[in-house]
Amino acid sequence: YYHNCMQINKFILTVSCSDQLGIIAKIASFIATHQGNILELAQFVDAPLHKFFMRCVFECSSPLLDQKQ
Repeated sequence: YYHNCMQINKFILTVSCSDQLGIIAKIASFIATHQGNILELAQFVDAPLHKFFMRCVFECSSPLLDQKQ
């Protein structure tokens, strides 16, 4: 019998910004750097408006940000 004592927190990140190269890569890298695991990710670009939209569900056992950031 194995009991995992590590607390896993689940988060939902929503993003809307101007479309640019590497947005998903930067977000995924940030989550991975903090021992996070992406569970779901959906994104699209509104080309006429050059707007990027994303919804990302992920879990993480380590604190992502200091309260001051």
